[in-house]
Amino acid sequence: MQHFAQGLWQRHQEGQAHCLPIWLNPSRFKHRSIKDYLFGPWLQEAMALEEEILPATWRDSLLLGLQTGQFWLVLDGIDYTFTDPSQMSGAQGSLTWLKDSLAEVPTTPVLLSCRPDTRRNDPRGLAGFTRYQIDPLVYPDNVEIAIEDYFSADRPGQPENPGKPNALANALKEALANPSVRYLRPYLLRPRRLMLCCRFWADQPRDFPVSSGALYNKLVKAFYLWQSEWAPTKPGQQDELAQLLGQLAKQMLGENRADHRPSAPVEVEKIFGKDSPCCVRHCNWAG
Repeated sequence: MQHFAQGLWQRHQEGQAHCLPIWLNPSRFKHRSIKDYLFGPWLQEAMALEEEILPATWRDSLLLGLQTGQFWLVLDGIDYTFTDPSQMSGAQGSLTWLKDSLAEVPTTPVLLSCRPDTRRNDPRGLAGFTRYQIDPLVYPDNVEIAIEDYFSADRPGQPENPGKPNALANALKEALANPSVRYLRPYLLRPRRLMLCCRFWADQPRDFPVSSGALYNKLVKAFYLWQSEWAPTKPGQQDELAQLLGQLAKQMLGENRADHRPSAPVEVEKIFGKDSPCCVRHCNWAG
């Protein structure tokens, strides 16, 4: 979470983004909603740092930033930082309480982290969130659950399909279960790659790629479409990155690395250089 928040801040400083992270400690909410906390204790502490700015200006700026998506709320460990369980009703888990509280700031982007068991025990709380697991997945259980999560009916923008809310998910699971593509499954055990697979499958739910090269091409196209939502890149940047990634892949093949583990940073630096290319950081490329 610190990495993501720092990335938002750094991009804002470099003029590449117009959003700022607001790091919130859930243990300080007490009996307040998130909005009450932001316009109460949090705003008081912020105003103390810049006393020359009028309180009304602070409040108006905070309200505008929350309404327009200029501020991102960052909540780390939402499931174990609550110090007062009484702030939640008996029917609420920590994630459900958070979801209900965020209804007061519906246009504000939110980054949060929680433990896997919390997500399983309180599934309603993550309804509508894009869920991302950091640890590698296990096929078929983790992979199929992640696919179902991606295509669940509660995700924003998912088309209604009466009677078959998970038709796309079922079709993708069947495609991956085909013995002819079993050698491609290891490439999709990393959560981001599987998410990109779901994205291109949603656009073209037909034949699944039957070669690693075809799968790679589809993942790359899906990546740039996804990344363009907040950090568009030019074709020249994409070509530069593709060439360098090709060199890295060639090196891995020369070392007979069949386990697909990421290369050590020092090995990547030999190819990419300490300061090049900027597009790698700009694209936030990661396997």
